Amino acid sequence: MAPGCHDHTAKPWSQSSPDLYGPQVGAPSRHKPPTRTWHERGARGARSIAARTCAAMPDLPEILRRCQLSGPAAVESLVLFSGGAEGVDAIFDAAMAQLTFGQCIHWSFEGHDFRARPEGRVNLPEDIARLCDPYLHVAAGSLGQSVPRKPHVLALFRRNVLQALWADAMIAVIWEDLEASYPLRMGGGTKWAAQVYVDRFQPIGVEAAESCHLYLYEVNSAVWKRWDCLAQAWTPASPPILSRTMSFAGIGTRTPPQHAIDAIHSLFKDLSGHLSDSAPDPHLDEPKESNCSGESHGPSALHVPSALCASGRRWRRRD
Repeated sequence: MAPGCHDHTAKPWSQSSPDLYGPQVGAPSRHKPPTRTWHERGARGARSIAARTCAAMPDLPEILRRCQLSGPAAVESLVLFSGGAEGVDAIFDAAMAQLTFGQCIHWSFEGHDFRARPEGRVNLPEDIARLCDPYLHVAAGSLGQSVPRKPHVLALFRRNVLQALWADAMIAVIWEDLEASYPLRMGGGTKWAAQVYVDRFQPIGVEAAESCHLYLYEVNSAVWKRWDCLAQAWTPASPPILSRTMSFAGIGTRTPPQHAIDAIHSLFKDLSGHLSDSAPDPHLDEPKESNCSGESHGPSALHVPSALCASGRRWRRRD
């Protein structure tokens, strides 16, 4: 079963309630169905569209083949999934460039303001991009929001889906929106990728809840948190540990504060095969419009444009 798929044979969302979504058989019609939370709506939506979603989405090697790329270099290799955006995405990419192993897959599209190294860029063809829409509709139910209709914004959200489907873990460097009504309470477009990831796991999806490794570095408090699927809440946590044999999504705000940049760097310190004497990569300062076959620039040291080191602000909804 593909990642993010849901089991039609699963038991009802709440066994304590005979019918969560409407009055019981024989009950008076004046009784209104109980109000559902965003999370419960997401669960219902997941079940209703699961079949066509699972059947339609190819696996990762097939998608890369259609984009004329090969899959990850080795099964036991560190793989980064991101959207290749300015800020956190580009910083994770630069950190990966310092390693003597691993691979980056940056989901993108024509006309995208791409800021990571071009050799990891994967421009999605329209037939693949459209297959992301059912996942977005499930996430929209949990977030209590609508799937965007503007083509450019929709393309951004579609690439968010692919950041989540094959990741063993997701690391989001973003702010927590304390005014949000949806459980994740994450700001910006990052929440869509995170919600698609969460939807893979119980009680919404079929993957075990304990296999969910969603981490949040909250940029206003400088605190690491981990998502508890069963409690549908964030809990304080130690920083995630990267290994040579995992795939993960590294995503977040376009303008991280310096302490968040340092937190990303620290995740890579214990990985063997680290290159410490590489030259900075000047291309991180420049917009990228190259395609999947872009020229490789080789390993580079962590290089953070000065614009990313903003300070003296509180990260809120717009970024």
